Amino acid sequence: MKKKNVKYCKNIYFILFFFLLLSYYELNSNYSFGGIIRDLLFFPTREINNKILIDSVQNEIINENNELKKITKINNSMSEFDIIYSTIVERNNAFWLEELTINKGTMDGIIQNMIVVNENGVIGIIKNCSLFSSKIRLLTGKSTNILVEVNNSFKILSSDNNKLYIKGINVKDNIKEGDMIITSGLSDIFPKGLIIGKIKSITKNKDGVGYTGEVELSADTNNLRFVAVLRRKIQ
Repeated sequence: MKKKNVKYCKNIYFILFFFLLLSYYELNSNYSFGGIIRDLLFFPTREINNKILIDSVQNEIINENNELKKITKINNSMSEFDIIYSTIVERNNAFWLEELTINKGTMDGIIQNMIVVNENGVIGIIKNCSLFSSKIRLLTGKSTNILVEVNNSFKILSSDNNKLYIKGINVKDNIKEGDMIITSGLSDIFPKGLIIGKIKSITKNKDGVGYTGEVELSADTNNLRFVAVLRRKIQ
């Protein structure tokens, strides 16, 4: 019994000596016991976290490069326009589907009412601009009222509560779900043939007269980074 007590006391003395030694080390250095424990715990994960961060940045760069490659292909199909490529620099959550700001302005040749697109279709038009930036009014924003073409019929594309609709559809129009919507060319702003979207669904009006089609944009306006502003070439 005495031997066990002696062994137990030795262990206690050893532990006390160890902590006294650590305390002395803390007092005479710039490092702490807590710091030693923290480093021992987190050192293995530090390399893992660094790798995750590096992989994340690399993936972000790859995604941006892919998006840039896609949008720069617009130049090949828009021969009547000069293309001004730009980056989105500001977007307010409160007006997410209303407007956004890009990093190009009048110094780059941008003026009000120029068309804004990406590789998938029309996004909106230039609302106003300053020397080095411009505000875009998205199609899903207020006041959208555009004459478009759907299956050889001319209809008005309008916005309501950040959604797009084509109203006044009748049976003779032969418009159906999935039909492509393009700009009609019958306006001073939009040329003919720019892709806007497609008919997502068609519902009968409450008054029983005609139908309304909900429109799905071809361009995903929720995940925009880069856009192209179309400036008509001077003949």
